[in-house]
Amino acid sequence: MARGRDVSPRRPLRRSPAVPIPGRLGDASLPRPILPQTYPTPDLFPAPNTARSTVPPHPLSLSAADARKQPSPADAVKALLKAQNKSTTPEVVADVDNRSIEGPADKIKIRIYTPAGDGPFPVIVYYHGGGFVIADLDTYDSTPRALANATRAIVVSSHYRQAPEHKFPAAHEDAFAAYRWTLDHAAEFKGDPARVAWPGRVRVAISPSPCR
Repeated sequence: MARGRDVSPRRPLRRSPAVPIPGRLGDASLPRPILPQTYPTPDLFPAPNTARSTVPPHPLSLSAADARKQPSPADAVKALLKAQNKSTTPEVVADVDNRSIEGPADKIKIRIYTPAGDGPFPVIVYYHGGGFVIADLDTYDSTPRALANATRAIVVSSHYRQAPEHKFPAAHEDAFAAYRWTLDHAAEFKGDPARVAWPGRVRVAISPSPCR
């Protein structure tokens, strides 16, 4: 067979059907994206022998203030546990300390969960979920408790300024400030500043160094 460039006919490229790009949030004249129902629905709130309520509105159809009033994933988990006759009591941690620290624009609320023992412990700086808009330290209280006990680490759960009241990069600045505060003060609450990690439920994208 002669060598040379392959000149066999090729199939034409198949183009995907055009998909309208959703407009800016808050613009009622433009179409909204169709999103999967990843938020709490009546199926997560079983109520035996009672009629089920209607499906709650999607968060993107609500104002930020109204979205914050909707059932949270934590509410869904508690309802499910109750329906299964399981305890909803928060996991016990040796010490829980609520504080306010200085931030770039205002005070930042943090909550420090310390496991039993003398330390020094590694430290986890935890950022709660909510898409930079909803939820707070109370909404995501169970995860830091479980992390502290399971990892034998101190967990510093940090709040942050939220949109739309506070524009980008307000949340990121607060998140980074909480991380730096933890590095500077870890030794004061049995933490090891050389062992600081920063997981979280929200993608804060601050990308700090894992240790000083």
